[in-house]
Amino acid sequence: MTLAVNIYSSDSKLLLIKKGLPLSKDLIFVLKKRNIQTVPVEEKAEDTNLTIPMPPDAKKIGGVPFTFPESIEGKIFINRGGKTILKIDDPVVESTKKKAVKTAHTILHSISSGETLDIESSRSAAREIINAIAKNREAFMNIAGMRMVDEYTFVHSVNVAAYATIIARDYGISGKELELFCTGALLHDVGKMLINPAILNKPDNLSAEEWDEMKTHPLKGYEILKENGISEEMALVARGHHERCDGSGYPLGLTQDDMPDTIHITAIADVYDALTSDRAYKKAMKTNNAMMIIMSESGTHFNSEFVGIFQRLIGIYPIGGLVRLNNGSIARVLEQNEGAVRPVIQLLTDPRGKQLKDRVVINLMDNTEMFITESFVSPAAA
Repeated sequence: MTLAVNIYSSDSKLLLIKKGLPLSKDLIFVLKKRNIQTVPVEEKAEDTNLTIPMPPDAKKIGGVPFTFPESIEGKIFINRGGKTILKIDDPVVESTKKKAVKTAHTILHSISSGETLDIESSRSAAREIINAIAKNREAFMNIAGMRMVDEYTFVHSVNVAAYATIIARDYGISGKELELFCTGALLHDVGKMLINPAILNKPDNLSAEEWDEMKTHPLKGYEILKENGISEEMALVARGHHERCDGSGYPLGLTQDDMPDTIHITAIADVYDALTSDRAYKKAMKTNNAMMIIMSESGTHFNSEFVGIFQRLIGIYPIGGLVRLNNGSIARVLEQNEGAVRPVIQLLTDPRGKQLKDRVVINLMDNTEMFITESFVSPAAA
């Protein structure tokens, strides 16, 4: 069955779920999160015997061991050292990400050791992140392989900086303003370095006293940054990333009009990455469910305009993530389309689960027979 109507956010400004989407377990999860118990549906036969389809403009080139649509050749490939590779597998960007995580580790660890914050290293890392995103955004958005529980705080810092920068660039923030913002996003959780590690890594629910201490980290982060001579713009990102548009956030209970754009953007990036990451006390949520939660809280917790940008750029099924198709095949997402639920994919297995030698690339916008039924948390999940 497929959804027969469009579902909108509470303020009716954002289309959350487009009609025609298969009524999968993931979609039912999202509908229940919005307290929607019944929806109009349409019957649609599911074909589980689809053969591996070829793009209508199928092409192969030397050095690339798979078939792909000629129409998107310029969108999915990049040249590295004379070799044609998929954009999302760019080793230069991967090296930049790993270097940024190491920098975040050094910077944040210095705070817990009582040392002075190295702001120049922070700004340098921010510049590298911005430059890498400008050159190959697709590769930087492929963060599926950067989710390590023991390095959560440092990886999370880089992921949030990347998501925030991607939103900000699309919104029109650039130059020194973008550099300052990316630096602030990279340091948004610096206050956690002064929270008891036993609380940060507790596998069970926090007590009331522990939760009260946890909620002090935004103000502690703000104070650390100000003490180290950081600009107000960067420090406010640390203080405000847990504020919410309806006043339900902390530490100050700000409302939408009190929150600058940088805080609105960081709040979305922070929650999405936290939802899709393994933690000591929880398993990562499926990426499409996490995006649906962000979208469902548009107009209440999050600013609708920035949610719309984030949803359009990241997609329900993000770049690098694994998905299952209606014929049982497993595929990797390579590129987003405006349709959000019909990205460009690369088939990895046939319907029986056998790995394919020719990992065909398909633009789901050009193939109406195939659709995604399920997403995976990470490549390891498949």
